[in-house]
Amino acid sequence: MSQTIDVVSGGVVFSDSQRKLRFPVPYPDNRSLQNTIIGFPAKSALSFPRLHKEVCEAQSSDFSFGMTNRELRWHQWLLTHRSHISIDLRLIEYAWRPDSEGILLTIGSAPRVFQWATVDGRWVGMIYFQDASQGNPDWIRRMCATFTVQGDPAVFSDRHDVAIKSLIKITPRDEQPRSK
Repeated sequence: MSQTIDVVSGGVVFSDSQRKLRFPVPYPDNRSLQNTIIGFPAKSALSFPRLHKEVCEAQSSDFSFGMTNRELRWHQWLLTHRSHISIDLRLIEYAWRPDSEGILLTIGSAPRVFQWATVDGRWVGMIYFQDASQGNPDWIRRMCATFTVQGDPAVFSDRHDVAIKSLIKITPRDEQPRSK
């Protein structure tokens, strides 16, 4: 994909003539959204992408007079946080894997965003995608589906641009190992 790799303050940008992928440096998960949940321990244990997916999908029409007080409190929490999200949310796709979880969002005309977190709750991050053709997002889906976190993302912390660039290894498609 990439014709150029630029290390910019706080991340890496891969680009060609039509597409751009910006990968900011991952950061430790502070669980700020999960820490606002009171009385729902299973929900507060969810990763940010799983919880954000629930918030994004919440609708006022989900309300029912048959809800228990507990269900109503959860519905209220979801809608309170849903009100902070742009109305123009057009696409939400997700990837739940053993090592990481992520959601792919499109909000209005902004670049697509893949929000990810490691399941051990240590790291979170985002990947921003831009496609000049505004066409089929299959390349974005493939990138999200194959994204993995190997090693400790802390290696990016407090590094200068040259040191970050030296950590990047791109394996051309024709050199990648084939699965049997």
